[in-house]
Amino acid sequence: MKYRVVVRGFDIRLNKIIEGNVYDYRAKKYRNPTKMKGDAICIKAIKGQLKGVHITKPVVIHYKFYAPDGWDADGIISAFLKCYLDALQKAKVIDGDSFRFVSYPRIDGYEIDRNDPRVETIIEVEE
Repeated sequence: MKYRVVVRGFDIRLNKIIEGNVYDYRAKKYRNPTKMKGDAICIKAIKGQLKGVHITKPVVIHYKFYAPDGWDADGIISAFLKCYLDALQKAKVIDGDSFRFVSYPRIDGYEIDRNDPRVETIIEVEE
């Protein structure tokens, strides 16, 4: 079984996530608004395109990136992988993001698309 999700509007780089930690003195813990924004973008796409899907078997996820000019490939890929896997868990599509649930990520391409930047993912359930 394969599930396709297209995420639009994700423009966060890993450097911004690393710099984004803020200590919340009221809650007495760190939070990261940049990471939370990335998770929210992914959750919105996942919930809109995978309504009612819960996968209990291990998955392989294929990613194809379509970026506008100027994105640094490793920064956007790293940030997206982290946010997307966390979003899949928060949306309750998968139970975890360890190797027990998700195999090694497959990056199927990185291209320039100035008119429609996006990340296309295929979630493939292992049999």
